[in-house]
Amino acid sequence: MSPRPFLAATIVMAAAVGCGGNDGTGSRPATFGLPTTRQLIEEHDWVLERGDSSLEVEDDNPVTLSVVDDDVSGMGPCNTYRGAFSLGNDDSVEISGVARTLRACGGSTMEAEDEFFAALEAVDTVDVDEDDSERLVLHDGDVRLVFRPYDADELLTATWNVTEVATGDSLDSVIPGTDPTVTFAVDGHVTVATGCNTATATWELDGDSVSIGRARLTRKFCADPPGVMDQEQALVAALEAADRVEIGPGELTIVDEAGAIALTAVR
Repeated sequence: MSPRPFLAATIVMAAAVGCGGNDGTGSRPATFGLPTTRQLIEEHDWVLERGDSSLEVEDDNPVTLSVVDDDVSGMGPCNTYRGAFSLGNDDSVEISGVARTLRACGGSTMEAEDEFFAALEAVDTVDVDEDDSERLVLHDGDVRLVFRPYDADELLTATWNVTEVATGDSLDSVIPGTDPTVTFAVDGHVTVATGCNTATATWELDGDSVSIGRARLTRKFCADPPGVMDQEQALVAALEAADRVEIGPGELTIVDEAGAIALTAVR
């Protein structure tokens, strides 16, 4: 029997393999190995670029967004928020069930907040552009929310509402009605409204390491509410003991050199 039919078949098979094997990746899609939209979204925390967005109410408060799995959270113009995040294979998106804290802010901030949350729940498409400063764009026909990645420490320069302060070996909630705040200004000064007196000092930040100078305090005496003067001493001591800051969307934690929490605050 002639071997030619087998030889011919072998040549045809070799040719077929050769045509598909010129490039080992030739059969792969162009996006093979590139991060998915979800990976790009979850890779960063995002801060709103108000000037590039469709929002009309003017407001200077930073607005942030972070996505982990099926949750979206962040800081609105006044309150922190959390909701459900659903991403489709076609980069469609649905943000729903957004709940926020109940703090009230003055001026037009609450109007700006209502506008932002309405826009957030109205968007239906997401785009992430790695080549354009890694911008995240949430949009639909009428709404456009543009975000850029941020380093958490850039949000430190703001006014923070103190929630807890270290007193001895414990971390205690602040006294109701005293409403202490800590304000980090861009000029390198920090101001503490203690619920009685006001303390001022200087601050420097290097990465997440913070150093706060010795505080100068006004000299008013307050008897009401009880314990406010002890709280004041604890606040000043917490700041002067600061070694590191941890900042998330709407949350600030100041840690001392031993790694213990000295103070917590929110925006």
